Amino acid sequence: MDIRIGDPFIIRITVRNNLDTEQTFLVIGFIYDKRGWIVEGMTVSEQFAPFESREIVLGPMTMPDAQEGITYNLFGGAYIGQDLVAHSDNPDFVRVVMMGDVNADNKVNIFDLASVGLAYGKKYGEPGYDRKADMNNDGVVSIFDLATVGLNYGREIK
Repeated sequence: MDIRIGDPFIIRITVRNNLDTEQTFLVIGFIYDKRGWIVEGMTVSEQFAPFESREIVLGPMTMPDAQEGITYNLFGGAYIGQDLVAHSDNPDFVRVVMMGDVNADNKVNIFDLASVGLAYGKKYGEPGYDRKADMNNDGVVSIFDLATVGLNYGREIK
């Protein structure tokens, strides 16, 4: 999964209480780097009725201090005591792409400008809207998104 610095993301965990008694689950989600340092995380405690199953959504979270071009590991789990009883439904990693890099190829170039151009003026939910071209996540591909690509034009991560 590719995200940009400041993009909101969520961690989804499907949890099921397999017992005929009420249970409390500690649900944890976090992103960590290759050194094992946690960059962002969230924890909640949830009550489940007997045999209840539901999806727990942690977030939205952001990674304002993340580094572009770096892949971070993602973990989500539900615990009863020290026992892991469910894990995240998300991919196991996220890659932070640089601002302006619409197609996530580690270069800001004409292809990124073209992607914003194709979606220009489109709003969330309309045909042709491209979330990746909506650099500021405001629900519309506008001059601000085009300017973001323009300001970063020529940047490359090797």
